[in-house]
Amino acid sequence: MTTVTKITTGVAGVSTLGGGVALGVSLFKEKQTVSTRLVAEGFDVNVTDFGNLLTKHNLAKEPNIFVDTSVTTKDTAWLQTQCKRALEGGIKDEKNYKLARQWCVKERAISDIFGSIGLKALDNTGNRDDNGTWKTHEVVLKKDVTTAGKLSETMKGDTTITVANIKSACTALIAINTTDKDFNDKFELSKTWCAVKDPKKQK
Repeated sequence: MTTVTKITTGVAGVSTLGGGVALGVSLFKEKQTVSTRLVAEGFDVNVTDFGNLLTKHNLAKEPNIFVDTSVTTKDTAWLQTQCKRALEGGIKDEKNYKLARQWCVKERAISDIFGSIGLKALDNTGNRDDNGTWKTHEVVLKKDVTTAGKLSETMKGDTTITVANIKSACTALIAINTTDKDFNDKFELSKTWCAVKDPKKQK
């Protein structure tokens, strides 16, 4: 009996037992990592411009950067090593997920990312009828002081919660790039308050 036959027979034998099929299939499943999670969410992990990412990473501050006290020179090779380690992390490793989402993917604006995750930016030009959603956001945010405070950080001048000011905040939010300060927090904020599901992208 060949090795392949033995393996096939073994798996077939296990599959006759309760839960055996799941066990047999799981042996061949791809390991779920930070990398597979990012790819599934529409991010491109095939980075070619580590020089640009490194420059912006080294200008950023903790805790949104890779911390490594063992080196004095953080060059592109160093960042690639950090990214490799982060991308290979378990799918539920939130710390490495957020670091990789900012420093180990091709740089993009939040507005561009929306299309990859089945969302579209709320219209603030009057060309699309999103007024009802904006008005609902205004009502909710007037009661949610904490979230309103976070959103008002991107408002210019007047920070009163009005439809016009929420639109202004969202315009600034969706222009933020993956490498910008507080990208991860701003990205989550923008998904909730500056976008809606795109029917054309829903499966």
